[in-house]
Amino acid sequence: MEEGRTKRTAHNLIWGVAFRVLNMALPFLIRTIVIYTLGTLYLGLDGLFTSVLEVLNLTELGFASAIVYSMYEPLAKGETAKVCALLNFYRRCYRIIGLVVAIAGLLLLPFLPHLITGKVPTDINIYVLYLMHLTGTVLSYELFAYRTSLLNATQRNDVVSKVNSVCYLCRCALQIVALLICHSYYLYVIVNIFNAVANNIAAAAISRKMFPQYHCTGEVAPEVVQDIWKKVKGMVCQKIGNVVLMSVDTLVISSFLGLHSLALYQNYYVIFLGVATLFGVIQTAMMAPVGNAIATDSVAKNYEDFKKFNFLYLFLGTWASICLLCLYQPFVSVWLGPELMLPDYLAALLALCFFTFRWCDMSMIYQYAKGLWWETRWVPLLAGIINLTINLVLVQFIGLAGIVISTIVSILLVYDTGVIYAVFNSYFYSVDSIWHYWRRQILYLPVVFVVAFIIWQLAVLMPWTGMSLLLARLLLCILLTPILLWGLWWRREECRLARAFLSPMLKKCLRKD
Repeated sequence: MEEGRTKRTAHNLIWGVAFRVLNMALPFLIRTIVIYTLGTLYLGLDGLFTSVLEVLNLTELGFASAIVYSMYEPLAKGETAKVCALLNFYRRCYRIIGLVVAIAGLLLLPFLPHLITGKVPTDINIYVLYLMHLTGTVLSYELFAYRTSLLNATQRNDVVSKVNSVCYLCRCALQIVALLICHSYYLYVIVNIFNAVANNIAAAAISRKMFPQYHCTGEVAPEVVQDIWKKVKGMVCQKIGNVVLMSVDTLVISSFLGLHSLALYQNYYVIFLGVATLFGVIQTAMMAPVGNAIATDSVAKNYEDFKKFNFLYLFLGTWASICLLCLYQPFVSVWLGPELMLPDYLAALLALCFFTFRWCDMSMIYQYAKGLWWETRWVPLLAGIINLTINLVLVQFIGLAGIVISTIVSILLVYDTGVIYAVFNSYFYSVDSIWHYWRRQILYLPVVFVVAFIIWQLAVLMPWTGMSLLLARLLLCILLTPILLWGLWWRREECRLARAFLSPMLKKCLRKD
């Protein structure tokens, strides 16, 4: 059973990474074309409205995660009627959510001018543009989105990734045509609407073909609805907190510093987000197998898995953070030119922020796989409130640096602490102490900072500029960082567990070759 879970995770991971690589590479091309054909103000508007719609998406409340979690058991037991009833319930919920998003979005129309400081492109009507963005969001809820839950619950995230990849490629190709040939930002946004529709229809069609036995019929038992609502109520605070934590930054920058500063920040943030989405693929690929392991294996066995997965995830997170630290500035210089670069200290702060997110991420995977939304309901909300409060204060004194610092503080002080406490207090308490976990995590840090310092010192000594500097630093980060990390962590227990986990897979791959 464990081998089957590992294979499904690997399959989901491969296709998820393929999609995310596309999702990382193509936005750079699109953003570059927008900057050189239209200007940075258009990117600022795009980022602003995307963040506004993230706030409106709070209406979803976490139904998707709660429904997928509720499907694990009936799918494993072959209870078709229960799965059909859950699918029917999910469809009704999403239709209501789409309607609420539409109404809430229309109510925000009078307030749009107050979210923008400084210039707006003269050929753009912000109301028309906003309504176009809103239409795409509403259609994504109303058109078959509920069918994707089957693919996620049955560990077929690879299918979702394939559909997303094809639709995304088509979307980017059409957007490039809209920008280079038609020079129309409105047409560029309209493509997003068609992409949302095509994506949902394609995923629904494949889901029906793969699982023809599941239809939207029947009613969910009252006790199941109660359990779903409890999880949803637990996720309400999480959704609000996550949006405040991640999306309100954009609104604060736009309101206090203007669209140009927002566009510069988002040039860096799109790199941050691109790398982060690769880790999101790992999380998504692991979620269902870990949930299955929690349902079938002992707590002790799962804790051993948790330790080795946590080590491997932190290894990758540290590696990626050091790459960001060394490559941010030369990449942006080559990509957009020195005039659109932020100061070095801001790039370093963003790299530190990235590591802060990755440091305790594995506990979040187990939190979701165990369904501990109610137990952690206040954590993201409190983190979001602290983030927003510090944002509003620091942005007035130190500008963009205050935005990044507030995120780092709220993640370290609230988010990591709260999620880890919930996972250990609700699940791992019988096999280990939370203090042992914190001791291990803190003991990772000296190695992280020593390796980062060594790589950074070597990187700044390089005499080249432009593409030569970027390639030289990339080679340094790719080759030397993992060697130093692996060597310094070699004797740790978690490293031994990780080696024992990876060794059979590597041998199997070598035999196939």
